[in-house]
Amino acid sequence: MTGLALAAAATLLAAAADRLDLNHASAAELQTLSGIGPKTAEIIVKTRERNGPFRCVEELRAIPYLSENEFARIRERLTVAEDRCGGLERPAPRLDSKR
Repeated sequence: MTGLALAAAATLLAAAADRLDLNHASAAELQTLSGIGPKTAEIIVKTRERNGPFRCVEELRAIPYLSENEFARIRERLTVAEDRCGGLERPAPRLDSKR
C-alpha cells in the first residue's frame, strides 16, 4: 500500500469513528443529530426493535417525521456495521414503522 493509500484509509477510519451505528445507537444518542428530536429518535429505536437491524442507513427514509432534507443532513453521521442494501440509493420501504 502506498503512503497516499494509507493516508486515505486513515481518513476513512477517522470519519467512521465519528459516526453513530444506527443498529446500536440509543434514542439519546440519536437526538445528538441535527433535526432528530425525542419522538423521531424513539420511532427509529422502536422500528429497529420490531423489524430487526437496519440493512443500511438509507432505510431511515421510511421513518415517519424524517424529511428528505433531514435525512440528507444526518446521512454522513450514521453507519451500519454491514451495509446490506447493495449500494441501492433508495431501498424498498421496510415492514412496519408504527409509532
